[in-house]
This record gives sequence, structure tokens and C-alpha cells, in this order.
Amino acid sequence: MNKKELIYKVVIDEIKKDGITNNFTISDIALKAGIGKGTVYNYFESKEEIITDSIINYMEKTIQDILNIKFYDNLNFEDSFKELIGNLYDISKNNEFIHEICQHHKVGINLSPDMKNRIMKKANNVTNNYSKLIKTFFEKGINEEKINIIFEPMTITVI
Repeated sequence: MNKKELIYKVVIDEIKKDGITNNFTISDIALKAGIGKGTVYNYFESKEEIITDSIINYMEKTIQDILNIKFYDNLNFEDSFKELIGNLYDISKNNEFIHEICQHHKVGINLSPDMKNRIMKKANNVTNNYSKLIKTFFEKGINEEKINIIFEPMTITVI
């Protein structure tokens, strides 16, 4: 893991523990990462930037996890459903604080509007990728005639 990734990990661990707060310093981050404070400033201009970039980096990894969920052609709808639920559970369990950000827009009161907007844009990207995955899953069920659409596309029953 390179130093920047190590910084991201330390910050995400702090956020998971205490939420998006100003309860830690750049010195704390450097100490926990086992690097010098100056090294942190080689990568980031401010603590706000560190927090924002760490969250965005983590969200990008979450998006990649979502995009890596595959519906294998050799699996029927029921088996795909089991795989989907298992994978989404694992992703959700490992990313509870991201879920909070995406669903409730809890982006830290101490961040500037620009930083909040950057995080919320990425949170919307996570949500959109999740929605696309679910849509693909239901299309598989419809194609296999395991799901019927009744009246509206969003009203779905499973046979």
C-alpha cells in the first residue's frame, strides 16, 4: 500500500469510528499512518481535502465492488438472486458509513460547500450504480419469466 492509500485508510478508519468530524488532526493521521506530517502535506493541502478525497476514494472502491457483481449466464434467476443478496449484504456490511452518506446526505457539517458537493456527487454515483445493478437483476427475472410487471414498471411481483 502506498503512502497516499495508507492515509486514506487511516482517515476512513477514523470516519468509521467517529463519523465525519474534526476530531482528529493531520498529526494524528501521520502518526497512525506511520509517516511524517510533511508527507501528508505532500499529498493534500488541508485536512478537509484529506477527508473529502478519502471518502471519494472509498466510494470509488464501493462502486467498483458493485460493478463487479455479475449475473452469470449459467445461473438461473433464483441462484442469481441468492448471489446478489449475498454480495450486496457483504458490500453493505463493509460500507455502512457510505450508506449513511448516500441515503441521508450526512456529509459533515465542518466541510466547505465545495467539498460537500464533491462527496454528494460521488454518493449519487454510488446510488446510480446500485440502481443499475438492481435494474439488470430484475430484467433477468423478467426475461426468465420469474417476475411479472403489474401496471407500473416499479411494481414487481416474484412468482
